Amino acid sequence: MTQGPVDLLIRGAACVLTMDGDTDADPLGSRAASSVAVRDGLVAWIGATDEAPEAREVVDAAGCVVLPGLVECHTHSVWAGSRSDEFRRRLSGVPYTTIL
Repeated sequence: MTQGPVDLLIRGAACVLTMDGDTDADPLGSRAASSVAVRDGLVAWIGATDEAPEAREVVDAAGCVVLPGLVECHTHSVWAGSRSDEFRRRLSGVPYTTIL
């Protein structure tokens, strides 16, 4: 990495999951005792902690697992309306099953 210090270094994680596994034995791409460098909001480097680049900010991840953000996916449509009428009715004592 020749562009100077990275923005963020997540240092010394017990395990980093890269999601780049290429075997059935390690489908999550596990890397033990590793660090992750971030530049401009993107992962710029993953490797051994003792080879980690300089960083403006360092987070100590000792004993932690570092993994990509998991997004909980819903299978129902997005509700774009307001539920204020339902809330008002509930406050006035109307049972939820009636509103439903």
